[in-house]
Amino acid sequence: MAVIDALTSFAPRITSPDMTAELEADMNRVAEGDDTQTAVVDHSRALLAGIMDALIDHKEDLGNAIADAVTADAKVGICPVCGKDLVVKNSSKTRGSFIGCMGWPECEVTYPVPQGKLEPIEGPGGVCPECGAPRVKVQPFRGKAYETCVNPGCPTNQEPDIKVGECSLCASQGRIGQLIAHKSEKSGKRFIRCTNYDICGVSYPLPSRGKLSATGETCPECGAPLVQTVTARGPWKFCVNMDCPSKEKSKGGARKGRGRSSKGTSRKKTS
Repeated sequence: MAVIDALTSFAPRITSPDMTAELEADMNRVAEGDDTQTAVVDHSRALLAGIMDALIDHKEDLGNAIADAVTADAKVGICPVCGKDLVVKNSSKTRGSFIGCMGWPECEVTYPVPQGKLEPIEGPGGVCPECGAPRVKVQPFRGKAYETCVNPGCPTNQEPDIKVGECSLCASQGRIGQLIAHKSEKSGKRFIRCTNYDICGVSYPLPSRGKLSATGETCPECGAPLVQTVTARGPWKFCVNMDCPSKEKSKGGARKGRGRSSKGTSRKKTS
């Protein structure tokens, strides 16, 4: 929206406010037989040529206005380290988006982008009282909007590790491995990983939202843990294994409460 506003505010400086009325008058004269279509087209071309000349004369000012507007559209808040703007940027390496400081490279503050449409929070509520990073309103692609601090390492975003079961692959190979639900302080993503992950490679994705709890139960189809998450829609229990045969069986029909929010595939390897 800021880009459109910038172009709109810049237009009166390079265009005549009477140009539209002038062109309408030309078309009326053509309709009434007082002028020819060729003459009106030539007149229109002359007007547009004048506009292009003005654009070229003011191209630096226009470029700066557009650049400022793009930054305003991408802004999510103020950097807690240097005080400059934090904006949504695109990585040339990963082609993904991230929140970065306009003071780069002197300031290297970055945060991952929450999944969903971001809306900055104005006023004091837009600054996290715990870490000073911006707080934003996030509208997920599914579900209700929520407010959060963009810093995944902030105490307000931390969750305790939860033991959800034993690793069946480790057990089959004579080891004891515990499956732990964890939230990354770097990316903010949640997942379950075996304590022997470097050996067995067992890991499962988890929904990004909702309070997690262990059920102490295992899936009768694949032996992976059954966990429960509580969201605004209520509690639901699901198998964490995205390769579970039960999920294949349910593809043909409606699925209720069995890992609909989880994406990805668990990775398993043998030593």
